[in-house]
Amino acid sequence: MKRIRFSIRTLLLLAVVTAVGIVVYQRHARIHSTVKRFESLGGTVRYRASVLDGFHSRTGHFWATPIEVQLSHSRIHRGGLVGIEHLESLERLYLNRTGIANDDVAELVKCKRLKRLSLWGNHNITSGAIEHLLTCPMLEALDVHETRINPSTLGRLSDLPRLSRLVFSTDFYYQESSRMNGSVMRQLASIDQLQPVGSCFLWDFDADEIQMFCQTDTSRLDKLLLRECELTDQACRAISALRARELDLQLCDLDDRRLQRIDPTRFGRIDIANRKGTVRPDITLEGITAWLPTGMPSGLRAVGVYDGYVEFMDHLSTRWKYRLTIPTQPLSRALLQKWLDLGLKELDLNVEENLARDLELVAAINPPIDLLIRNHLFVWPFLSQMDQLQRLTLYNDVSTPLRFVDGLSLRSLSLYGRFYPNKGTFQEIAKLKQLSWLHLRNRNLVTMEDVQPLGALQHLTTVRISKLTPEAEAFLERLCAANETAVSGSVNGP
Repeated sequence: MKRIRFSIRTLLLLAVVTAVGIVVYQRHARIHSTVKRFESLGGTVRYRASVLDGFHSRTGHFWATPIEVQLSHSRIHRGGLVGIEHLESLERLYLNRTGIANDDVAELVKCKRLKRLSLWGNHNITSGAIEHLLTCPMLEALDVHETRINPSTLGRLSDLPRLSRLVFSTDFYYQESSRMNGSVMRQLASIDQLQPVGSCFLWDFDADEIQMFCQTDTSRLDKLLLRECELTDQACRAISALRARELDLQLCDLDDRRLQRIDPTRFGRIDIANRKGTVRPDITLEGITAWLPTGMPSGLRAVGVYDGYVEFMDHLSTRWKYRLTIPTQPLSRALLQKWLDLGLKELDLNVEENLARDLELVAAINPPIDLLIRNHLFVWPFLSQMDQLQRLTLYNDVSTPLRFVDGLSLRSLSLYGRFYPNKGTFQEIAKLKQLSWLHLRNRNLVTMEDVQPLGALQHLTTVRISKLTPEAEAFLERLCAANETAVSGSVNGP
């Protein structure tokens, strides 16, 4: 009887062991099947290190425990995360730039040990994913930048008890209810490590909330846009500690004095829009001019005066570096002189209602600069006084004759718009004895007879005219080549 009872116990034990083995095998088979499917879609899997690594390697990691899945840039699409619940020990999951959506994030609820999750670049993920993410209580690090999660909902992520790192974007939204405002920043302040990425749009922040944002990890910040924010001295100093490609200050509480607290060298470009409806502009042209030397060590090269804004460019830039949105006003002599003292080489005047007065001011000072005019009808009464002018660019929508005078030192002339040049036009241009560069974007065909007056220009070495007959083109090529040879000879001569 003892032998029989022993045999029954043995059989029961074997049955239990076999049943457990089958359950374990089936569990690992499901894990292995899920892993293989992820790998077939371009993903990679890492396993928990152990003394059995050699055994796992020989058995195709069938018995290993996956702890990290990398599916970034893979071929996984919506519905592709079904079965991920089998990876019960999964701790890290990367799903950057894939085709997943909110319902796929819901599958992650079953991964109870998930600590790190990256979802950046998934444009099908919206604010609806927040509800699912809040059911992952073990999350410590989360990346949701470049998704379509509204910035206004990001504050709810602070409810995750273990979340210590959040990477996010705060893009611009037309709806105020979707924007990131100061209250969201206060919610997020409880998370130890915050990293905003790309272009960040902050709306209705007070000074304390701006300082909170500036204390985050801004190493991946590209553009910072502040709208209707409170910019105290402390807030301006905090902004100066940042570094970004562009700073955009829209309708903020700012003035000339506090502007001096912002270090312009920390930003590639700065765009400032004054508040509307104020008696006096928050930032004046005099105020931003006094601030320019700090951000332009190479000097001021160009100023563009437009209807409603003014642009400033330095010698190292091909586009505007600083721009101020300000109500249109005529230039003052003191302001223009200050720009000249800063090294101004090019002035672009575009406000027609102020053009006559601005040109009168330029003519009175007569600086050796390049001048760009949007309506050349205004320039002729003052041109005779601008004998130091180096370059002139005229834009016009009305076809009218040119009227140059003798004695000008113009070296470059560009004509754009509705120009239909004839022989009389080139006779006027031939009065510019120092001219070396001519660019004409004309609408009619220019003939050999038309351009013959240019033969009197001994310094002309470059001519670009849109429409020329072959004879006229050959004549100008010979003229420029002869002048080039003469110039080279005079330089190299005794």
